[in-house]
Amino acid sequence: NDTNEIEHFFMDGFSYLIINFFSVILIAVVLIYIDPQLFLLVFLPAPLLIFGSQWFLEKLIPLFHYRGNARDQVTTTLSETIEGIKIVKAFSQQPRHQQEFATNSNKLFLSNYRIDQYWIGFRQVMYVIMQLGIIAVWYFATRRIISSQDLTLGDLLAFVGYIWLFYGPLQWFTQILNWLT
Repeated sequence: NDTNEIEHFFMDGFSYLIINFFSVILIAVVLIYIDPQLFLLVFLPAPLLIFGSQWFLEKLIPLFHYRGNARDQVTTTLSETIEGIKIVKAFSQQPRHQQEFATNSNKLFLSNYRIDQYWIGFRQVMYVIMQLGIIAVWYFATRRIISSQDLTLGDLLAFVGYIWLFYGPLQWFTQILNWLT
């Protein structure tokens, strides 16, 4: 399973990592070109996302270890039962092996469930933090448009469109955390 995960990362994830890395840089340059002050508002949530990701990763690593152990137990139980099926049947050990497999499968299910709970919660918190950055951009940009006219509505709409192109790859980097762990 670990080999498959590493292969999946290098075959599917690594190219996206490179593409998203350069996309973030390129979109950041475009946002700075359109309006450097508004870019600071867009970039303001980034440290929260980075430190939140580190905190999240620290909470998640023990769960990944537990899941790996649970997966190993399921695989070991299944492998031993299949390899020794004649002995299991000869000594009428099917109920014990079924119970052991069910217990280990339940541990694996619960570990996956807990990981998914953390993961979904983290993604939702990230989304809210990014929304706060966008709300701040809308608020300050509309005030600037109304008061001084140094920013046009077209600039604001282009800027908001680019914000999602900036935040999208940032969200994707959290998926990289999942693959790497």
